[in-house]
Amino acid sequence: MTAFQRVRRTQQSLKFFVGASALLYSAAVSIIILAAGKMLQRLIELPATAQVIIPAVSLSIALATMTMLARRGRFAWSLVRVALWLEERAPELRYAMVTAIDARYSDSMRVTLDPVIAEVDTRPFVWHAAKRSLVPATGALVFAIIMYTALPLEYGKIIRGARVAGGADASAPAANRLEPLRATVTPPAYANMPKYRLDDPATIAGLAGSRVSISGNGSSAGLGVRLGESRLPVEGRGNNWHTEFTLPDSAAALRLSDRHYQRLVVVDPRRDEPPAVKLLLPARDSTIRSVAGSIRFEVEIGDDVGIAAARLEYILASGESEGNFTFRQGTLGERSFQGSKSGRLREAIALASFKLKPGDQLSIRAVAFDNNALSGPGKGYSETRTIRLATQEEYDSLSVTAAPPSADTALMTLRLLILKTETLDRKRASTERTAFVSEAQVLGGESDRLRQKIEQIRDQQTGGGEIAADPLFASARDAMWEATRSLLIAETGEAIPPMYVALKALEKLRTARRFYSRARVEDVLVNIERVRLAGTDTGRALARRPRGMVESSIQSLVLDYAEAVRKLRSSPDSAVDALALMRIVAVRRYPDVATALGDAIVAVRTNRDATVPLLRVRRLLEGRSAVSDTLPGWTGAW
Repeated sequence: MTAFQRVRRTQQSLKFFVGASALLYSAAVSIIILAAGKMLQRLIELPATAQVIIPAVSLSIALATMTMLARRGRFAWSLVRVALWLEERAPELRYAMVTAIDARYSDSMRVTLDPVIAEVDTRPFVWHAAKRSLVPATGALVFAIIMYTALPLEYGKIIRGARVAGGADASAPAANRLEPLRATVTPPAYANMPKYRLDDPATIAGLAGSRVSISGNGSSAGLGVRLGESRLPVEGRGNNWHTEFTLPDSAAALRLSDRHYQRLVVVDPRRDEPPAVKLLLPARDSTIRSVAGSIRFEVEIGDDVGIAAARLEYILASGESEGNFTFRQGTLGERSFQGSKSGRLREAIALASFKLKPGDQLSIRAVAFDNNALSGPGKGYSETRTIRLATQEEYDSLSVTAAPPSADTALMTLRLLILKTETLDRKRASTERTAFVSEAQVLGGESDRLRQKIEQIRDQQTGGGEIAADPLFASARDAMWEATRSLLIAETGEAIPPMYVALKALEKLRTARRFYSRARVEDVLVNIERVRLAGTDTGRALARRPRGMVESSIQSLVLDYAEAVRKLRSSPDSAVDALALMRIVAVRRYPDVATALGDAIVAVRTNRDATVPLLRVRRLLEGRSAVSDTLPGWTGAW
């Protein structure tokens, strides 16, 4: 075999190795991209366009990979470069191979070059090149195939729109498994309500904590269901798919996807509100001269789900000077209502049973509980009534009936709050951490409501700021703020001292002198001191900063409504989704708008005329038009 023939045979082998490795690597890259797309499909719901684009992208990257690898091995197409490749691996040739294939020297130097070339065997070089190029490429392809087949979803079925469930004709188009939907809502056991079924619902409403079961026709493979940001598991039951979730505390969007089909359902939970309690009798606070007879209580109670029980709570405060106060608390007339939605609690209690002494103050309120076993029980409180037994000294001198003390209600609530906090703090070591934090946060909510009550009392006694407020109000308010902050982080021990500070401030306010204006204070039309620049303001202002435009939620809903109406003709499904998202936003703040949106969604989904409900939505969003019988007054710059 001549030198030229040996180089030509090596060149053909190297061409095969370059082409085969490029083909194997490009196939491996394409399959790995498809496998990555399949894995992404299992994590999130990809739109139909993405599911079709991924194979096209994988093919394009595979062609680019093949081109790049072929370019790297382009030396195999040059006979001289192949000869130099052999010379690099056999230095003993001393360029004999390159000289032998040169037409200028091949005939004249054949006798000299052939013995040198014949001593070198080039086959090991070729086999080594084959192992270095084909073995890694084959391994990459095998790994890609294993990775692809390990994932259950098949791209061919997704792209062709075939039925994912086995046994169906692959060429037949798959039906939309999101229509129709069947939903079953099972209220919590404590509500004592029957479960109910919704057929193809646009909105799923119910009591928060209810269990919702949704099913549809077809297999569960490839379906995606999300509630808000949470992904829900979907399982197959016979020829149907099935998913379940619990109604959350606030409105959310339930998104379902089946290949390129999408559907959005509004989840509209209703919270179990605490009972509403109204103390009808006694109608007002009072001061009595002697402990005789009985006092009658009548309480009206209502609840949206059911009342469990109700009772009266009292605090008896004794003592006539600061630092000498003692408290005694208890309950009276507890009664079970066995889940009824309304009822009345009536009690007549002898005053002698409280063992009142002159100067004692009896504060009583009604408390009702519901059957909420998930986040409760919920508690509702009535207003507080205060009954005071006058001292003998009050009738030894001229007495003028004073206005009812506004701080008495806050005092009673604060005393009860202090007792509850001290009791909880003592049980800290024996109470589970989760339960302890929950109870402390409930007390923190009561403390914050009491702080707001103190601010209301201040506004009442100062005429809305017309006269200067007593500094004790600020002291009580700030102390209650500290107590609220400590309770919300479950630091009951740190909350008790500021509560006593607020209690002392309220006690001083209760006995402080009050001034009552005989007439309404006139409004100040012109502040003379400000006009004359007689104030203490230096006049140095900070640099002005531009403010961003603040858009109210109702304005945002108006814009979303216009966009949804614009999509009605071209894309009704997108319009329904936009209206559903609007309903989720409006369900709490604008219930009338949410109801009208629900009617519009149902009308569009059932192919009925949606003009009337859409007009109602627009009128609720934009408000009534101003109508005047006469022309407005001139407002020009004359």
